[in-house]
Amino acid sequence: MLSGGVGLPWNLALSALIGAWLLFTRLTFGTTETMANADHVIGFLVLTTLSIAAAEATRAVRYLNVMFGAALLVTPFLLGAGTAATINSTVCGMSLIALSLRRGTIRQRYGIWQRWIV
Repeated sequence: MLSGGVGLPWNLALSALIGAWLLFTRLTFGTTETMANADHVIGFLVLTTLSIAAAEATRAVRYLNVMFGAALLVTPFLLGAGTAATINSTVCGMSLIALSLRRGTIRQRYGIWQRWIV
């Protein structure tokens, strides 16, 4: 019988909350134009990445969130965001990077692919 293989460890769940939070920066911080668009795009990319990384066999995809976190660290300075938006982007970026490093539990076995699951 086939079962399992998909789960959302706590670190990926928190990353999903950060991705969803980024979708509301226009409302919460009043960011406009390019900074708000950057937050929205990165937020949706984080959520898309997490939907793929929820599967145990594709858990390594979570490392893309390190790149998105790094983008969050840089964008407020390149786009001239306000103080609150800059602090928010920096905290969210550092949190995404830290949360992406933990693998989470792997409950199933995948034969010769097991060594590639990180």
